[in-house]
Amino acid sequence: MISDLILGESTESITIEGVDDAREIVHALAQQTHKSLVIMSHDLDHPIFDNESFVDSVKSMAAASRYAQIRILIHDSEKCVKEGHRLMTLSRRLTSHVLIRKLSDAYAHFSEAFIIADEKGYYHRMLASQFCGKACFNDPRRCQFWLTFFNEAWEHSETDPNLRALKI
Repeated sequence: MISDLILGESTESITIEGVDDAREIVHALAQQTHKSLVIMSHDLDHPIFDNESFVDSVKSMAAASRYAQIRILIHDSEKCVKEGHRLMTLSRRLTSHVLIRKLSDAYAHFSEAFIIADEKGYYHRMLASQFCGKACFNDPRRCQFWLTFFNEAWEHSETDPNLRALKI
């Protein structure tokens, strides 16, 4: 059961089979994260990340430590901007904690998606367009592999003018 998993301790690999499982695993990871959360997503999947429980977990993490950081790389911000997204709204309020950037065109071929919690736990999808994937709450080696890729992509990423707050 997902609620029994502990970040940094539970080593079993979990198969995620759909959007409900994905939402539950991402929420569980976010609830237990203390210092860093990285997200690589095509369009910041509304069914997973645009819900009150996930955003509340991110807010709690940011409030608990001035060093907490959430970094997000997305391919396409158009849907988030057009339809609105709670996480984007939060990033405009917590600018030093929640950072969102657009993935560089050099990484346009990357079709996977993942979230890494405190460099220990992850949820990974081989195809960003599907919610099926694998998760583990304690696999620092695998997390480091994706984190290295994420950091490289982050360095080449761009700030997207669509993601800036509108000043009126």
